[in-house]
Amino acid sequence: MFIAIPLTIWFIDISNRRGKAILTERHERGAMLVEAPILNEEVRAHNYQMFKLQCEEMTPPLSVNEAKALSSIDRASSTYTGPI
Repeated sequence: MFIAIPLTIWFIDISNRRGKAILTERHERGAMLVEAPILNEEVRAHNYQMFKLQCEEMTPPLSVNEAKALSSIDRASSTYTGPI
């Protein structure tokens, strides 16, 4: 009993420190600072590609310009879900 309590406290302390170290390491590996214009361009390019794929998956398939020309009511009643 006298050994179990200190061992439990030690284990919890080690686990907490190791968990924080893993999260810090994961953040440092995944985080990258970029200039705002570069990030903006990357996000826009990604969003455009996803929008284009969604337009092609619609029934019937639409071009990007056709999807942009849809009215709000038409967009709401179709399978269209992308941003305009």
